[in-house]
Amino acid sequence: MTLPTTEVRDLLLADEQFSAIIPPEKCFALFIPEEFQTVDSAPVALLTPVSDVPYDFASNKSISKQNAIQLQIWTLYDDENLSEFDDIVTNIMEPAGWYEYWGFGAVKDPTIDLLVTTWRFRKITYKSN
Repeated sequence: MTLPTTEVRDLLLADEQFSAIIPPEKCFALFIPEEFQTVDSAPVALLTPVSDVPYDFASNKSISKQNAIQLQIWTLYDDENLSEFDDIVTNIMEPAGWYEYWGFGAVKDPTIDLLVTTWRFRKITYKSN
């Protein structure tokens, strides 16, 4: 079984448009190494799990699982790709069954002089018998 963060990271990096902006060495799961927590490292992406819970039930057994992940991208204030990220990410995620359920536009990160944009995506996977 592939972890949701690994699945989404693989999806994002398989897309030429996304990986041209954020290369594999700047797309992280769970945490960003300290050496990449700098203005000079931007743009940087981070995937974190939000939830992994049983979803639909039949005969007192779960028949599906709902996974949710959070994607955050840190960019410079004048990053020319900033306005395109929403469309790029949506065009990658939706065909793979991941749908945005929460988003927070670009805001100043309180700890570093970068903008951070946040999305949360949910996917329901049905179990086989």
